[in-house]
Amino acid sequence: MRMNFKKSITGNRYSVLLFGILLSLTACDTRQLYDHSVGIDADGWHKDSMAVFKVDVADTATFYNFYINVRNNDDYAYRNLYVFLTTRLPNSNRTRDTLELILADQQGNWLGKGFGALHDNQILVRRNLSFPLAGRYTFSLQQAMRQETLEGITDAGIRIEQSH
Repeated sequence: MRMNFKKSITGNRYSVLLFGILLSLTACDTRQLYDHSVGIDADGWHKDSMAVFKVDVADTATFYNFYINVRNNDDYAYRNLYVFLTTRLPNSNRTRDTLELILADQQGNWLGKGFGALHDNQILVRRNLSFPLAGRYTFSLQQAMRQETLEGITDAGIRIEQSH
């Protein structure tokens, strides 16, 4: 059997290139400790409904950046979003913060990334955060907009990544 050497090398180049692309798409983000969002009920985000995230922390010497992820659609009627962020530490102590997240500029143009009617925001809320205790932390997000049910927010989440 005679093999076409030129064709074999070209085929191998494409195979290596394809493998490299697939590897880069599946590569881990080594700086990421946690990144997860949950869908909000299609009927709206009820004031008593919480998005809950459990994060296991082993390294108390590393500094992290803490983000809140918000996806909204064009039905969202405001340029900002107030949320309560409750943190339960491994020793069961709790903290609660009220945060204002800006989703649109003064002219009403949506910030963040998006296509069509959906807009994704990843908003830095704490830089160079260190965790005081190793163990499981529970973070809860609750809308704080003084409305029974808030329409137009489709997803909420958190991201924790190592600081540079």
